[in-house]
Amino acid sequence: MKLAWSRPELSTVCRSELALRAAWPQHADDVMVMLTMISSAPTLGCLSQLRSLRLDIQPAAKPGRAPAFVVQYNEIQMRGILVNPQGNPLIMHAVATAPYWEHVDCIRIDTVTTVSEGSRRRAGS
Repeated sequence: MKLAWSRPELSTVCRSELALRAAWPQHADDVMVMLTMISSAPTLGCLSQLRSLRLDIQPAAKPGRAPAFVVQYNEIQMRGILVNPQGNPLIMHAVATAPYWEHVDCIRIDTVTTVSEGSRRRAGS
């Protein structure tokens, strides 16, 4: 899958092993494994077959908005939206019942957090 980033600083941290280890030393390996699994899967349908990942596609909160995409590996959670290859949000009104999301091959990552015992922390904080 192709990855897009909502913020340049998030892209900078996640695209460099040195930056990732400096910003998030305890979870750098998990983030790298997760990014490798995501980028190796050709589509979201293929990604959903990986049992070590937890995926959730949440319907848009309002009509005309893109559905939220959440993927989790161990204590690392990435949130974003489904986008087309040009980076434009995909507006889907019945994501849960329609199979067309399985063919999506691009996501925009908005946040990377740790999830542990109900708490969250942004990468690098």
